[in-house]
Amino acid sequence: MPLPASPHARLHALARLLTCDAPAPGTLAVGVSSWGAERVELSVRPLGPHDLVDELAGYRAPASWVAFGILAAATAYPVDDLAIPTADLGPTGRAVNVCHLVDRDGRAVSRVEPCTPDAGPALEPQGEGRVPDACRRVLGLRTDPAEESTGLYWVLELFERVLQTALAADLGDPPGRSDLVPLVPSAADRGLPWAILRRQCALGQRAVAGISPVAADWMDDGMFAREAIGWFPSITELLDDLDGLLGPDDFSWLCAQAAQLVRSPCP
Repeated sequence: MPLPASPHARLHALARLLTCDAPAPGTLAVGVSSWGAERVELSVRPLGPHDLVDELAGYRAPASWVAFGILAAATAYPVDDLAIPTADLGPTGRAVNVCHLVDRDGRAVSRVEPCTPDAGPALEPQGEGRVPDACRRVLGLRTDPAEESTGLYWVLELFERVLQTALAADLGDPPGRSDLVPLVPSAADRGLPWAILRRQCALGQRAVAGISPVAADWMDDGMFAREAIGWFPSITELLDDLDGLLGPDDFSWLCAQAAQLVRSPCP
């Protein structure tokens, strides 16, 4: 099938070509070295079972590549069946191929294609999240800016550190205020922007959970912010756990500290 002349239409056509066959053999990194009207040249590399961002961290596409993407086999479930299906309920999902492609100019397309013709139409959802971020960084493109300030990161880190301290304490002897105060981020730390946090992590000067120095150097500030925040459970989950592990006064004190961190002027 000849590819259209329009670059964006060409991305859509290539995504259709990649997803319309049998289920993809696992997860594949796909580099597009050329895509003329009659011929497409691809470089394909299987990715392992590990975290996709960790697999791609540090990788830069050759300058000759015009596009890069991820093709993967997956199982799609109806919105009403978001809970993990059990053997008693039987399989309720359908096999699909999922593809996300980005070209050198930042145009992107996502496609979800059922592997059987009678399983419903293909979908082209909005391409957001870790896979689009990673594909853009492989091509050296910027990702979206951070939506959250570093204040949220400091709150999550504080809650996680307090949670680990409480879990390590003897049963019936929760940590007291003297144990909690040293866990609060310093005034100097809480004022740091994402760019400085990322640079410190890339240089090995600061440990950020879930992000290696190599990955931090490869990311940009927006992706780094989303990865750093996304590593933690939600604030609601952390608060629910901490409410049952700390005394009432210490829990209230911790919430007050968190409110101050969120209000810190940290971009």
